[in-house]
Amino acid sequence: MNKNNIIYNFIVIGGGLGGITTCFILLRKYPDASILWVDKDKFNCGDLSKYSCVYANTRIGKMNKFFKLLVPYYQECITPCDKNENKEYCSLGEFAKELIHLTRILHNKSNIYYCSDKVLSIHNGETQIIIHTNNGEYMCEKVIMATGCEPKTLPIHKPIISLEKALNKCIMKDLNYQNKNIVVFGNRHSGILVLKNLYELGYAHITNIIRSDIKIPQYIKADDHELYDQIGIRGITLHWAQENLTPINNTNITIIKKDDDINIYNTVIEDTDYIIYAIGLKQRQDIIIHYKNKPINNQKCYNNIEYDAKTGLIDENIYGMGIGFLNYSVYKDVYECEAGMFEFYEQGMKIL
Repeated sequence: MNKNNIIYNFIVIGGGLGGITTCFILLRKYPDASILWVDKDKFNCGDLSKYSCVYANTRIGKMNKFFKLLVPYYQECITPCDKNENKEYCSLGEFAKELIHLTRILHNKSNIYYCSDKVLSIHNGETQIIIHTNNGEYMCEKVIMATGCEPKTLPIHKPIISLEKALNKCIMKDLNYQNKNIVVFGNRHSGILVLKNLYELGYAHITNIIRSDIKIPQYIKADDHELYDQIGIRGITLHWAQENLTPINNTNITIIKKDDDINIYNTVIEDTDYIIYAIGLKQRQDIIIHYKNKPINNQKCYNNIEYDAKTGLIDENIYGMGIGFLNYSVYKDVYECEAGMFEFYEQGMKIL
């Protein structure tokens, strides 16, 4: 059957965690729907494959519960990659292997068609939506964009070491920059792991620029709610930070807040050789959208692609899912973007 001649019920864009979750949700809610699944990276589980050696921020048990939520018969396959270091957490590489297994399950579904191609634009017409790719065009009733994010940077004219490299200890060792002045922006999960790598590799001149102190999740029994659930650090990251950085800094890492002394900040930036940004994510914006009936923008997590955070709507019959289109919550005046696996699933079950 020619994929180009079908008017699909759904087209899902993106082969990472968001796209995989979306496909399973659609199968559950609309078992007879026709679905075209498009990914530019040959369904290699998205950006997670870039960070295979990084320890996850989620317990293995919770990951296995998520997999069984998607596929009830799924076996508990995830195992710690280093049992001597921590039995509760695994690397993202181990997690990515399970996502590849889930992708194979989806590829074997008779009503899911898949296409390795890059989407260039989405045209929301009067009666149907047309997506244009490098190799053709496809028609559908609804589109779900699970196109992910990329690391955010700042407009500072200094050489950058990418977060992907900074999180890979082997690469940072081979760069042989131990005597360079390195500035790391950010002190959440990725930022702390970068600092851990640099410190353990003997980097001599490390400065960590932060906006606020390290956040540690706090369970509030009276409300049955966790403060800093999303932005707090956990697992191996938390263990290392508590041993080395907080409440007492036992390292050679200089920690400064830009707002405390702008002169010190400017001096540090002027003297630095390389910058590593671990300050969050920004939406990918490489798909042109021709809008039809754009909703009111009420999201708090990003500032480039507008969408309705409560309904997931980007435009009429075009939805956002996954890390690039988060809902948000407010607890004790703290805004947190809901970026967890179960949050993706709950949001998808509600909006799709």
